[in-house]
Amino acid sequence: MKKFLEAALEAEIESHLDEAERSCGNRRNGKSSKQIRTSDGTIEIDTPRDRRSNFEPQLIKKRETILAFFDYR
Repeated sequence: MKKFLEAALEAEIESHLDEAERSCGNRRNGKSSKQIRTSDGTIEIDTPRDRRSNFEPQLIKKRETILAFFDYR
């Protein structure tokens, strides 16, 4: 789960940091650690950051600490 979430967040920041963002001087600025509660327990993930702090992840939003998947069987 951890690897999947971190890979998805990496793809999101790559999409965010397109040519227009990079030409304005925005680029990666490391990662921050975040604990997420799931149905399987708590996991710690590394979320990427950008210099201007305008990256808003969609999979796990800022200040979100609970990840819930719904089973619609």
